[in-house]
Amino acid sequence: MNERRGVQVVVLTALPVEYDAVRRHLHDRDRSPHPLGIEFEVGNLPDTDGRVAIAELGQGNLDAALAVAHAVEMFRPSAILFVGIAGALHDDLQIGDVLTATRVYAYQSGIVSDRGFLTRPRSHDADRELEQRARVVARTYRDHPDAPAVHFRPVAAGDVVLNSRTQPLSDQLENDYNDAGAIEMESAGMVRACHVCRVPALVIRGISDRADGAKEIVDAKGSQPLAARNAADFAVAVIADYLSVPSRKVAKGAEQPLPPNVRSKAAPTMPEALARTGESTLGSVTDATTKPIREHSADRATAPSVVKPAAEVPTAKPVSAEQRNAVRSAQSYLRNGAFSRKGLIEQLSSDAGDGYSLEASTYAVDSLNIDYNEQAVKSAQSYLRNGAFSRKGLIEQLSSDAGDGYSLEASTYAVDSLNIDYNEQAVKSAQSYLRNGAFSRKGLIEQLSSDAGDGYTRSQAAYGASEAGL
Repeated sequence: MNERRGVQVVVLTALPVEYDAVRRHLHDRDRSPHPLGIEFEVGNLPDTDGRVAIAELGQGNLDAALAVAHAVEMFRPSAILFVGIAGALHDDLQIGDVLTATRVYAYQSGIVSDRGFLTRPRSHDADRELEQRARVVARTYRDHPDAPAVHFRPVAAGDVVLNSRTQPLSDQLENDYNDAGAIEMESAGMVRACHVCRVPALVIRGISDRADGAKEIVDAKGSQPLAARNAADFAVAVIADYLSVPSRKVAKGAEQPLPPNVRSKAAPTMPEALARTGESTLGSVTDATTKPIREHSADRATAPSVVKPAAEVPTAKPVSAEQRNAVRSAQSYLRNGAFSRKGLIEQLSSDAGDGYSLEASTYAVDSLNIDYNEQAVKSAQSYLRNGAFSRKGLIEQLSSDAGDGYSLEASTYAVDSLNIDYNEQAVKSAQSYLRNGAFSRKGLIEQLSSDAGDGYTRSQAAYGASEAGL
C-alpha cells in the first residue's frame, strides 16, 4: 500500500515523549520517509476511516515550518496539528492541564532601537472548525471527573526555552502578550507554513512546567510524560471527531482520494484509555493517582536500532496473534527508549499504555534478548541530562517501584559505570534549591545530604553549598 494515500491528518511533535504519546493511539503503523530526510510514520486511528501521519522534528520553529511543507507535499492532508508540551504563563494553569491555542504569537518579532525592544507582533488564529470541534470535545471532558482541565487561550512561540519569571523576556510576555497562556518553541513556524499552504492548523499543548525556574524539578518528577499524554489523548479525540464527517477528504491534489466509505459508528469524544480506566490526570505529578508510565524524553537517539527476538523462545502452545503484536510493540519501544523488565511489561499491559494482556506482555518481553544493564545505563544518562542526582538518589530512582523498576543490581551497575562528578551534581542541586527557596548554609547542607533529601555525602553537600554561594 502506498502510505501517502488516504492520510487526512498530520500530527507534528518536537520531542520523543510527545511523539510516543501520540503514536500509542495508532495501529498498523508503517514508515513513510520524505526524500529530503524527514521520517513520517502512518497509522490507523481506531474507529475512523482515515489514516494519520506523525513525525518527530526536534525543537524549533524553522524545522516545524519545513515539516509542514514536506507533509503537504507528501500527503495533501485536510488538517495539521502540533501536539506537545509547553510552559505555563498563567498561574491558574496546572501541571497536566491541556491548552488548545486559539491564536499563536510569534513573540520574537520586533525592532531594537534606542527606546529598547519594540514589539512588531505576527500572529495566526486557529482554524475555526478545528477549534470548534476541540471545544465540543472539551465539554465532554468536563463531564468526566478524572479528565484534565482543557483551556482555550493563545500561546507564544519563539526559539527560547523560558525558565524564569524574573528575566526581561518574562516581562515582555506579560506586557505585550498578556493573554498568552503558555510558551513553546514550534507553533509560530508551523501555523505560518500552514497559512501559506492553506491547510487548517491547530495547536494542542500539555502544561509540563510553569516557566518559573523550577523546570528541572518538575521534569524529574515526570511532568513531561504526563503533559504529553494528556495533550495527545485530547488531540486524538479531536481528530476522531474531525474525521467523523463522512465527506471529509484529502485536499485537492492528493495522489488518491479517500475511499468513500462512511464510518459505521460515531467518533469517540474521549480517549478510549481514559474512558475505560478513569485514570486520574489532575493535580501534582507526584500524586499516586497520576503516576505515569516512565518515559525518558532525552535518550531516544542512543537507543538500539534493532532489537531482535531470541533465537529460540520456548513455548508450550502456538504463539497467538496478540503475542506477536506485543513482541512488535515491545521492539518499537526499545528502539525509542529504555525500559526495565517491569517497566516494559507495564507499558505493554496497562490501560494507559498498549492494553495487551499481562500474559502476552510478559511473553513479548521475555522473548527478547534485552540487556537490562544497558537499558539502565541509558535511563541513568537520560536522568543526568535533565536533572541532578547523588549516587544514592540515582540508584533509588532507577530501582524503586515509583521510578523505573530496574533491579538493584542493574541500577547499581548503571550508576557505577558512568563517570559522574557528584560534587558537580551537588552544585546543580544546591543552585536549584536556592532558585526556588531560602536556605541557611546548614539547612542546605542538611537538605542535600539527608536520607529524606538528596542523599549526597556531607562533603559533597558542603562543596555544593559553597559553590552555590553559601
